[in-house]
Amino acid sequence: MSTNQEECRLRALYAANLLDTPAEGRFDRITRIARRLTRAPIATITLVDRDRQWFKSQQGIFGKSEDPREISFCSKAIEGDDLFVVEDTLEDPYFKNNPLVTGKPFIRFYAGKPVHYDGERIGTLCVIDTKPREMTPKMAQDLNDLSCWVESEFDSDRLSEAQLELMSEVDRLREMAMVDPLTRTWNRAGLEEVYIRESSVAERGEESLGIIMADIDHFKSVNDTYGHDVGDIVLKKVADRLRLSVRPYDSIGRMGGEEFVVVLPKSHGLTVVSVAERIRKSVESIPIELPEGEPIQVTLSLGTASARFRSGFSPPLEVLSKVADEALYRAKRGGRNRVEPGPELRASQVAD
Repeated sequence: MSTNQEECRLRALYAANLLDTPAEGRFDRITRIARRLTRAPIATITLVDRDRQWFKSQQGIFGKSEDPREISFCSKAIEGDDLFVVEDTLEDPYFKNNPLVTGKPFIRFYAGKPVHYDGERIGTLCVIDTKPREMTPKMAQDLNDLSCWVESEFDSDRLSEAQLELMSEVDRLREMAMVDPLTRTWNRAGLEEVYIRESSVAERGEESLGIIMADIDHFKSVNDTYGHDVGDIVLKKVADRLRLSVRPYDSIGRMGGEEFVVVLPKSHGLTVVSVAERIRKSVESIPIELPEGEPIQVTLSLGTASARFRSGFSPPLEVLSKVADEALYRAKRGGRNRVEPGPELRASQVAD
């Protein structure tokens, strides 16, 4: 790829405004389906930057979100438009000594389909196996179809106005500092900025805004029994299920430890409670699988709050969080693994 072609490709990549952003359920659904259809242990949507590959979505990889570009399989895959396949890396002279082959994740099979934005190849949808395998016509068709789905999501602004505005205004280093590296959700600072912008939108439109506070039940015992590495897996998997349970324009943040907050634009009362119940069921319904050992049953306790915003009435996050936090502790005292609704705030209920 010539220098000019690479610069055009990078301009398209940066224009897509996806690098170093929180993970999103719309992309995680695609990699989950890719892994299930191909029966591969790992599936990713990978963006190829100037000096690194970065995972917008990843299934089956724990503990990292990027690799140096010089060892990237995806960097090789984007040299053309066709599906790029290595059926046995140990038989391939280019890849057999690659650190991703000789070390974790011990890649033996790779298949990557380039994905485009603004006509440029900015990354891949890929599946990886730790055993050599043959690429079948069905698998090739599935990956081609799913890559089209990825591209359609690239072209669709599905984040909220507030989140898009925030990501367009901050530079990449600051953006990275506002995302929790483990769960790929907003961290406390990032969520507070998103909330300020969401509340401004709600005030202008005289709309409601809801929040959910969710806490993993008995999380300390998970760390004490299985160790912090397993605790990290549980946190990541819970965040994944939160993303798949909310709308694309809702915002998820990890507030520290095992506590998450979801901000829901244009939502109040029973709507917020129903989303919280959907989150609770998604976490409870299927035990969390571990790389080694038996799956772990995990549950959440959740509290909700909402407010009707209007000109001159825009309660800050700390006010709504206090209401939702009180509801959360009622859920804990009530036996855990439940949703407890908090009241809807109106201007007359909050002192000036």
